[in-house]
Amino acid sequence: MLGRILNWLMLPENKMPSSKSTEALGRQIALECLEEVRQRVAGRTGGMAMSEIRGYLRARAARTVRRQVNLAILQHPQACQAWAEAVTCRATERIVPLLMTELSTAESSPWKGRAAA
Repeated sequence: MLGRILNWLMLPENKMPSSKSTEALGRQIALECLEEVRQRVAGRTGGMAMSEIRGYLRARAARTVRRQVNLAILQHPQACQAWAEAVTCRATERIVPLLMTELSTAESSPWKGRAAA
């Protein structure tokens, strides 16, 4: 699936990919990064307000997502580099609500009580 999405993004350097393409790749990368980000933040949000948690999740997700986007670029060097920031932003913004939903149901959360990696 990732390869197919990257094929959509193989554009000349001066063109930005479509919103549909970056959204699709952002969604895929978010799903690939979700567990790693979950492990990074597990047990570290206690006592934070929701706005603090949202910022914390975004900050912790950004590094993981950026690395995954860079790997995608390396695997498909003909892909346009111009879309990397847009895809990173979309993937990060997808992870945060997923983890916020898990936090809001903390009693049934799969990461309650897990130590951060």
